[in-house]
Amino acid sequence: MDLNGYLEVNTQAYVDNTPVLEKAGLVKVSGLTISEAESLLLEEYKKLYKNPQVTLRLLNARRFRLAISGAVRNPGIYEMSPLDRLSEIIIAAGGFEGGAAISRIKLGKRTIDFSPYIKRGDLKSNPFLLEKMDVYVPTAEKTVRVRGCVRGHPVLDGPPETQITAATDSLAPLHEYLLELLDGETVKDVLEKAGGRTTYTDINSLYVIRDGEKIKATLDTELRDGDQLIVGTIPIFVYVTGEVKFPGAYPYRPGLKVLDYVSLAGGPTERGKKHYFVITRQNGDTFRAKPDDGVERGDKIEVVRISFMWWEDYLKVLTSITTLIVTWITITK
Repeated sequence: MDLNGYLEVNTQAYVDNTPVLEKAGLVKVSGLTISEAESLLLEEYKKLYKNPQVTLRLLNARRFRLAISGAVRNPGIYEMSPLDRLSEIIIAAGGFEGGAAISRIKLGKRTIDFSPYIKRGDLKSNPFLLEKMDVYVPTAEKTVRVRGCVRGHPVLDGPPETQITAATDSLAPLHEYLLELLDGETVKDVLEKAGGRTTYTDINSLYVIRDGEKIKATLDTELRDGDQLIVGTIPIFVYVTGEVKFPGAYPYRPGLKVLDYVSLAGGPTERGKKHYFVITRQNGDTFRAKPDDGVERGDKIEVVRISFMWWEDYLKVLTSITTLIVTWITITK
């Protein structure tokens, strides 16, 4: 502790969080924040010195052991500190198990609705840990499964091998979670519980699978127990196929034309028509495109094959006929 005024005094903390202050005696600060303790000590020193200034610095935080049980991947006892929050012991325990009731987590005698922290980072829903406040995560009564392009959250994510592997032609994060469902919650509510949307989340490609039926959904669609929510991904590639040297997926770039993507794919092969391209859109529409036509995300560009190259194919046909004639003459002699 630094005290600036008529005197500068450095003191060390006494046992049980009670510091020994020169001339001021013992001042109990247990249970106070650093700011509150500074204010208390300042008042004490004002009795002794003119215009004192007091600054407290936390050198070491005590450690204690807390138990976490219920719907977490690795329940057990973990060493924590008063600087740790509820989220940190959940992450230490491997994150929530599928179907955890995050709206009614028990922290000692308190019941915590943890969802505001996942949705918008509300720290009031992610309190600091205290000694003898063990954690219990109950199992949800109703659930919904979310699969697809959502942001995710460390308290939801397990080991990497438990996550969906993104397709090789996609950079979008893909996750699958079994989440608690409360009465009246909509697609929007559940997306927020899954960490929210990403840059690549396609809100026009939301579907609910209910009783084996696939239903088109919106953000306002109300969900039911047992529903599966499929969250689509905005296409971020253009696919070049057919008679090109290097067919494959190429990143979508605004402003590039059909011929630009064909060039990225190495250009047409010898059997590719240089000005005959077919585009297939995400909605299934197919049409012939010109080299300077615009391209949309997810488009498939096909370079059409030349069915007959007169000089090369004529030579092959002539060679085949000659071979047949020679073979026939040889056999009939």
